[in-house]
Amino acid sequence: MDDVREWSGDIVRRMHIVGITQKILAIRCGYNESYVSEILNGRKGTEKSRRRIEDALVELETAPGRDVVKSRHD
Repeated sequence: MDDVREWSGDIVRRMHIVGITQKILAIRCGYNESYVSEILNGRKGTEKSRRRIEDALVELETAPGRDVVKSRHD
């Protein structure tokens, strides 16, 4: 459980740094926002779902025009 908490804290920190909301992350993953919330809070999720979230976050962090995506969802 501590590993999941540490992972989740890192994901949330990175989301804040680049201005990505849970909603944007959920859309990119193909999950609904409440499921992403449950994964980030350690109530649900598997290694596969956590990897999918991490991969989506990396894509969003490195996407050209990232600021455009952010401003559309603020």
